[in-house]
Parts: sequence; structure tokens; C-alpha cells
Amino acid sequence: MKTGFILGLFLLTTTCLLAQEVSSDSQIKDDILKNLSSEQIAKNEILAKQLTELDQRLVAIDQKIQKESNSTKKVESLVERVQILEKKDVTVIENVISTYDHNYKAAIINLIFMDRELKPLILFKASKDFFASLSDISNPMTYAGYQQWFTKFKEYMDKNKNNDATLAMLSNVLSVTGDVGKSLPLAGPLANTLLSSINTFIGSIGKKETAFRTESQKMFELTAILSQFTHERDLIENEWDEINKELDELQQAHNESIDHNLTLLNIERPIFNHKFTNEQDANKRFEFVKVITDSISVKVKAEHKNNPDKWKTTFYQQMQTVQSLKVRFGTLTFRIKENINKYGALIERYKNINSPEVKTKMSELQVKLQNLNNAFDATFSPQAYIKSASTMYIVE
Repeated sequence: MKTGFILGLFLLTTTCLLAQEVSSDSQIKDDILKNLSSEQIAKNEILAKQLTELDQRLVAIDQKIQKESNSTKKVESLVERVQILEKKDVTVIENVISTYDHNYKAAIINLIFMDRELKPLILFKASKDFFASLSDISNPMTYAGYQQWFTKFKEYMDKNKNNDATLAMLSNVLSVTGDVGKSLPLAGPLANTLLSSINTFIGSIGKKETAFRTESQKMFELTAILSQFTHERDLIENEWDEINKELDELQQAHNESIDHNLTLLNIERPIFNHKFTNEQDANKRFEFVKVITDSISVKVKAEHKNNPDKWKTTFYQQMQTVQSLKVRFGTLTFRIKENINKYGALIERYKNINSPEVKTKMSELQVKLQNLNNAFDATFSPQAYIKSASTMYIVE
């Protein structure tokens, strides 16, 4: 099997345990974000009410100014109007600061929990149970009688390779790894060479060796079936190379964003790793999130005070980055799910092959694929993840 999508390090049960951990983290994250959103909505309602009251006072005082004939009282009303406008400006600014405070908190919370969500995604590709069986099916040496038959075919190759360049080349290929099951060219340009050589071998079998000829024909058909299966499997697995590349890029972008924002909030990365990334106690992680959100409130107010003209840019750019990362993460998990589903279609096509052993192995593989799908669905929800990215911020 191709190495682009490195598999086979952890059992599927490990993935299921990771799914439970991610589910717990997801619930914690959702609860935190829900509480933040509720608080922000309540603040917005209060500020909106204050702005409405100030607008009503402005309308009333404007009417009073128009009707007032006494110059002294008119000046007093104008002074009051200026004070109301100042209060309105303060309230508007307070509303903007509060909104950015909430949105940046939402961004950082999503960002830091993504740190834990990415890990099971990396381990997910290590679902040994399914992919080991997938590799096993493609290896004809695991089928009854093939190894014994292949020994005789190899004897034929060794005997005739000095007079046949094709057999000599094939013999060299098979001797590269010392493991015939791994070096047997079932896919690629040499697959036809292998099948052609087997066909020539069958033609060399004496007429009296009817049973061996029948056995050889059976092994030839099995080799041809597995060659086509391996070819179609490799077409699916080519996609893992691109998925892996995207995952690596996503991890790098995520790490860079984490580093940038921790620096912005004056939080050292080793402390973050100790108190959040590597912390197993959910309650302690929750407490550290509170430390981070408190730091955000301080930072937003300080940035507004020290950089009044460009303070929004600092947070807006980071919010856009996190939103983009969430969409990319959702899209990537969707691609993984889509590619896993292609195995289902592949298995379905080969379940009806005229070979009892192939049928049995395909049926067993189908069960393991279903377990893999169930583990994935328990851990990831690509559509929900992408949808949440579009609704993570409150509009001013």
C-alpha cells in the first residue's frame, strides 16, 4: 500500500477513545462559546437600550432648543445636548469594544480547541484494523495455496530467465525486498508483465499435468483480480497524498496562529502547552481558558487606548485567520470522509467476484470499514464545523 497516507500505528479502539475525548472537548468549547454569546447578547441589549434612550433625549432636547426663546436656557440645553452626544459616543465605542472583545475571544477559543481537534485527526489515519486488512486483501500470498503455487512459478522463472529478458527483469524485481508479497507488481507498468509471464508459464505446463494447469489457471485469475483491485485501490489512495499535504499545511498555519496570538496576549507557549494542550483534566483546561479570556479583555481595552486609529485591525486579522482555519479544517475532514467512502464502493464492486475467498475477505473488510466510518462520524462533523465557522462572530 502507498505510504502517502501513513497507517497502522494505533488500533481502531484508540480512535474511539480519542473520539470520546474530542466529544468532551467539543462540549466544553460549545458551553464556553454559548456562555460568551449569551453574555454578549445581554450586553448588546443593554447598550442598544441606552442608545435608544439617548436618541430619544436628543430628539426631545432638539425640540426644546427650537422652542426655547430664553438665550441662557437655550445655551444650557445646548450644553446638555453636547453631553448627551458625548455619552452616546462613549456608548457606541463601548459597544464596538465589547463586540470585538467577544469576537476575539470566540476566535481564540476556537483556535486553541482546534489544537486538540487536529491531534485525533492525525491519529485517525492510523486506524490499523481496516487498513491492515485492506493491505492483506491485495497480497495474493495470503490466499490459500498461492504461496506453494508461486514457488513453482518462481522455479520456472529462475530456470528460464537467462533465455528470456522479461523473466529476468521480473525475477530481479521480485528479489529487491526479499518479501515477494510486497514486491509483487500487481499495479503499475509491470503488472501486465507479471500476468503475461504467468500466462507463458501456464502454456509451458505439460498436458498430463491437468490438475496443476487448473490450479495455475485459478491462481492466474486471482492474480488478475487482485491486480485490478490494487490498481483501483491505489487510485483512491493517491488522494491521501494531497490530504496529508493539506493537513501538514493546516497544522503549520495553526501553529503559527497560536504562536502569534499567544505573543499578542503575553502568554508563553510552554505555559499554554502545559496548562492546556497537554493537560488531561478538563476542569483545569477550562480554568486556563478563563485566564486567556481575561487576558483578551485587558488586551482589547489596552489596544483601543494605545492605538485608537488602528486597534481593530489587530483583532480583525486574527479573527479572519481563525475563521479560515476552521473552514479549511471542515473541508479537510469532508475530503477524508469522502475518500473513505470510496473504499465502500470499491468493496461493493469486488464482493461479487467469482472467488469465495475474495468474497469472504471483502465481506470482512466491509464490516471493518463500517466501524471506521462510525468512529469518524463520532469524532468529526465536517458540515457542522464549516457551518459554525460562518456564525462564530457577532456583528456590531
